[in-house]
Amino acid sequence: MGDDYAYATFEGNKGDPWEFDDKDDQPEGIPLTKEMLDANGFRYEKDYGPFYRSILGSYSSEYCVCVEWREISEGRKICYIDCVKREDGRGSSATIRGELYVHTLQQALRLVGLSEIADNFKL
Repeated sequence: MGDDYAYATFEGNKGDPWEFDDKDDQPEGIPLTKEMLDANGFRYEKDYGPFYRSILGSYSSEYCVCVEWREISEGRKICYIDCVKREDGRGSSATIRGELYVHTLQQALRLVGLSEIADNFKL
């Protein structure tokens, strides 16, 4: 790694990294999709009006992760991500309303102590 570049690679690349200059080639987040959430055990349900939710856990259990969607003409648009964990009568929560990408969901999960879910999130 140098002053203005780094080496990038990906799993399965067989150790063949390339020089990565983020000034010319800006990294981008991976957009969160309903299909990704479905593959990770979230259930998709109608909420109210034009809104739908993808939920893992439940609000009455130890934890709940909720992604709220709005149906628009272009497809689905995420409104927010809400992560809640309860333990010993105390609770932690994180709500994200912008930058709704996979890594953002993972960070919110880690903030409330749900690192195992974050670390095992399937794309």
